[in-house]
Amino acid sequence: MGVSPTAFSRYLSRHAQNSERTEPFIIYIDTQEEIAIQQAAEISELWRVPVSGMGFNTLKTLEERDAVHQKILVNHVMCEHARSLLPMKKSLVIPVEVHYSPETIRRLAKIKPDSSVKLLILPHPSHRVQFMMTQTQKLIKSRGVKITPVTIRNTKALIKQLQNKNYDYCIVGPALRGEIPAELRKNPNIILMDPKLDPVSLEIARIRAGVII
Repeated sequence: MGVSPTAFSRYLSRHAQNSERTEPFIIYIDTQEEIAIQQAAEISELWRVPVSGMGFNTLKTLEERDAVHQKILVNHVMCEHARSLLPMKKSLVIPVEVHYSPETIRRLAKIKPDSSVKLLILPHPSHRVQFMMTQTQKLIKSRGVKITPVTIRNTKALIKQLQNKNYDYCIVGPALRGEIPAELRKNPNIILMDPKLDPVSLEIARIRAGVII
């Protein structure tokens, strides 16, 4: 061709990057778009490839796309639900384990014995609520702590629950943390569940997604 191999390689690289921006090869899905975008950015930096973030409410649109090899990363808790929504692409849905940050675990461990706790979460099927309850209970070291799940459907209901003094602590699920006003975030009795991607699970997902570092 009479073209420098290095220059041709750079050309192909630029073309591939532009193509992935238009039709992302890897997408990270979460219940809230804000969280999905944050997690996608973290994965993109680690893997050094473009990763797009999308909310669960737009998940069905992927079924209509022609990108048959597109990889879809999703929080492991919601993996089966995501696959049920994408029957034609369920083999391309890859779970990534999401745990809680050390700061979240530290704050949960400091909850006093015999406390009453509200777990504020978005609407979920009962089995998923039970799973979240069990996981949260494991992180609370004190005895006699009673956790009550409370479903939140809008910001007004969230603020009302946070201002209610009938419970000792409010634990706020990851999908709701972006809705909390700054002044309430400073309240020591309001604990935000800060998600953190599991490194081992993420490495397995990278291999399944066909990403070479």
